[in-house]
Amino acid sequence: EPLGLGNAPLPFSGEDCWNCYELSWLNSNGVPQRCVVELRVSCTTPNIVESKSLKLYLNSLNFVRFPTRDELVATLRTDISAVLGGDSQLDIVLHEHDFQGALSLAVPSLDTFVCIDDALEGDLAASVLDEPNDELICLAAGDSQVTER
Repeated sequence: EPLGLGNAPLPFSGEDCWNCYELSWLNSNGVPQRCVVELRVSCTTPNIVESKSLKLYLNSLNFVRFPTRDELVATLRTDISAVLGGDSQLDIVLHEHDFQGALSLAVPSLDTFVCIDDALEGDLAASVLDEPNDELICLAAGDSQVTER
């Protein structure tokens, strides 16, 4: 035993808190979804997850369809708990994409940005995903077309 504790309890308590700002997946209609996922891992787990491995795993979900957020969370819990081992204590919270967690105050508020995925809700999502729609590519009011020589 590296700590020399044998089977004695750890002389400390705590957890790792990870804020992953780039979680995305597809809903049942194939529309991209995104959120911030907060993972809290107890210090009592026998293993840890290396950050690059976690990032690669989360990115592997980009084109996977999950009908509900609950199914996404269940998949995250199953997969990550398997790596952590033992009776893993893993808390998973999904936050809206504008959640900043512990980001520096120097970073502009994420709710000042516009995500084009928000345009793909409801009837528009179905029409965009069924067939290409050239009406979605147009000039903004008052803009002029640029030509090259």
